[in-house]
Amino acid sequence: MANRIVFSSNINIGHNGAENDDQFLFNCFVDHPALNELRDVSNPASFVMGSTGSGKTALLRMIEKSEENCRAFEVHEMAMSHIANSDAVQFMRGIGVDMSIFFQSLWKQVLCIEYIKLILKADDKDKFRFVAKKLIDFVKVDGRREKLERFVGDHEHQFWNTVDENIIEITDALETSVNASLGAEVQKFHARAGYARGLSSEKKVQLQQRARKFVDGKMIAELGQVISILSEYTRQRQDKYFIIIDQLDEPWVDDSVKYQLIQALFEGVKGLQKLRNFKVVVALRNDVYERMVREAPTSQAQIEKYNDHIVRLKWSKEQLWELTEKRINHLFKWKYSSENVHFDHIFKQRVDMRTSTWNYMVERTLMRPRDIINFVNATLQQSEGKSSVSKADLLKGEHRYSELRLETLRYEWQGTFPAIEVLLGTLAGSPPLLFGRERMQRKICRTTLRPDRCHGRNAQGSPLARNPCFRIWGCYP
Repeated sequence: MANRIVFSSNINIGHNGAENDDQFLFNCFVDHPALNELRDVSNPASFVMGSTGSGKTALLRMIEKSEENCRAFEVHEMAMSHIANSDAVQFMRGIGVDMSIFFQSLWKQVLCIEYIKLILKADDKDKFRFVAKKLIDFVKVDGRREKLERFVGDHEHQFWNTVDENIIEITDALETSVNASLGAEVQKFHARAGYARGLSSEKKVQLQQRARKFVDGKMIAELGQVISILSEYTRQRQDKYFIIIDQLDEPWVDDSVKYQLIQALFEGVKGLQKLRNFKVVVALRNDVYERMVREAPTSQAQIEKYNDHIVRLKWSKEQLWELTEKRINHLFKWKYSSENVHFDHIFKQRVDMRTSTWNYMVERTLMRPRDIINFVNATLQQSEGKSSVSKADLLKGEHRYSELRLETLRYEWQGTFPAIEVLLGTLAGSPPLLFGRERMQRKICRTTLRPDRCHGRNAQGSPLARNPCFRIWGCYP
């Protein structure tokens, strides 16, 4: 080799987040079948779902890099907190008005406008009007052409807004309408704690009926017609357009509306699939989906239908081997030599003579790229100053890696399974690979848990909360 390999203290084959991993992500990408599903605009699968570190963001970044017509959004850029903080939205939710239709229409309108922006590619208003007229003239039926023309004319200013400005504008329009009709009641709601509980049944029903007219199906029906008209234009088109949305697992909006907004996004994306050259691709973590199903009741009836729109991201041992080999080879060719360097050149000593070092390591992961990357990084860094990983350094690296995995597991599932800390404590010290699913569940259910150790909402008041298994797996309100 041109240079002798010596491991440094910060040596690594990649970083935790795909957004910070360009060097390895784009040079060592493993072609996963999920990528082809997501890039296929005729395939209904739009939501790539997996646990932390399974490669969701990496797939979205590959789409953004490889597709010419693609716009990426991180959901915290979308001003969704403006919805949660809206006095009108809080009032309507407080008196029991279902906001799902409004949330769906908001997603559809914002995404439809972004799609039209993508296809028109206009950088000034004159060009916009010229290209928009060509689009409108493509529609041959008079009534349908007039509807599209009216939609583009009514919303022309929104084509120059950012996505967050459009969300704020739509929410403020609802606020203005509600305050014009129910402003006094909105003020009472925010001035008096317990306002909604103090309403008589008759008064509450009256207010609900008056408020529902602002979130009825009229807007979503009009958007449906516009989308149907645009679908005629897309039928003969060969070009493809993508919008990708990431970071739904981050704190981008208050939990009181977060899961209803995610469920509305499912419905909104489904409604946009009539546009045959357009796809919205969304990264969604497993635990976030679990909470959506639990906390947005209307989603429970849709679970089977949603399955058609989900790509569940899984990795085989062979795929993880390819990923690790590519990254190790890239690292050492990049840093040291033009010669190929492989896993077995670095990991020469076995920990257990009954199995290979690779099998030993991969069996201690949850079969995700981030796990094996972190495990390899930990062992390389424990071997600072050396040219290969010894058995002792691998075991030290395993300890460091395991601590990181435990902390990540707590963070990922605490919101969905509030007693995850208790669960992990119950299993601590158990021999590895001892428990099958049923045996593990029996061990957990024999564990006596105090209600004060479960931090879910209304945990002590729930009948399910008295069952130790449910206190571990989730505190249902």
